[in-house]
Amino acid sequence: MGFAGHYLPVPFTIVCRECGQSFEMVTFEDHCPHCRMVYGVTPCHAFDPANVMAAGREE
Repeated sequence: MGFAGHYLPVPFTIVCRECGQSFEMVTFEDHCPHCRMVYGVTPCHAFDPANVMAAGREE
């Protein structure tokens, strides 16, 4: 939809499901800087970090 690089209304602190490290998610699609696991959330659900989904590791 073209929103991947857009900034979230409010950044989320995410605990990575892959490595367990926390990081700040600032765009609708972002990745863990420690292990490169990709996370995403749709604009209409960007008000709650529970809606963030893991999408696999960036190669």
